[in-house]
Amino acid sequence: MDKLTHNDAHSFLRCIIDAMENPVFIKNQKHQWILFNDAFCRLMGRQPEELYFRDDMTIFPEAQASVFWRVDDAVFRDGLSIANEEEITDGTGAVRWFLTIKSPFTFQGESYLVGVITDISERKRAEAAARVLALEDSLTGLPNRRLLQEHLQCIQTVLGREERAVALMIIDLDDFKHINDALGHSIGDLFLVEIANRLRRLARGSDIVARLGGDEFAILATAATKPEEFGALAERLVTHLCEPVLIGELSVRSSASVGVAIGGTAQVDADALLAQADLALYASKSAGKNTWCF
Repeated sequence: MDKLTHNDAHSFLRCIIDAMENPVFIKNQKHQWILFNDAFCRLMGRQPEELYFRDDMTIFPEAQASVFWRVDDAVFRDGLSIANEEEITDGTGAVRWFLTIKSPFTFQGESYLVGVITDISERKRAEAAARVLALEDSLTGLPNRRLLQEHLQCIQTVLGREERAVALMIIDLDDFKHINDALGHSIGDLFLVEIANRLRRLARGSDIVARLGGDEFAILATAATKPEEFGALAERLVTHLCEPVLIGELSVRSSASVGVAIGGTAQVDADALLAQADLALYASKSAGKNTWCF
């Protein structure tokens, strides 16, 4: 092939991009699609004649289309390629994640951009699942220590705006080792799951219940304005957690010790609050267990 006419070159380019599995498109500076491949049509769920010289605003939800336009404008303005992870509503109405790489080019004095789309939905699902595993206790489904620390680090902004205090309560089951040793780990696990459910019921709607590990749990409480209210919650925890748990025909019981640390409305230091709650828990244990201390 020595030389192609303009029409031949256009057909040749069509054959190349239609052979690609990834959706490919070309836009002008009006954000209109002027060329695209078969894979792009399949993604959109539309015939070619429904897409030529149409733009994002006429196809996608406004929130998505606005993102696409902002990226387009940046590509045209800066003359640089941009890779953007974005949600796209496909032709079936499903919202999926894609990586779109847009690159600028000039032809016959006019500016255009070419976009290549890669489906990354599976990767996003895997990342979301990995985050759940990283931040959620696998036995009880509660947030784990890491997620609790993230909440502690974020809570300062909320407290400063709403002028509320925060209390961190660390709960330790006094007799759990004996339950594991005498009845086995499978019974111990079922006991921990029921304790987690009981803590959920005892906590208030805005409280965060977490499992720190082993037989240690925590409640991050922000719904009170007076220290006495936190004390009342700690008292309820001690009272109700020592009630028996029925596992099959077994009645399993353990008391609990609770350490309470209160942060003021002005500033909350996550590490300091954890340290204070640990010291308060130690005081509860030293006082004979089955109690709570500030």
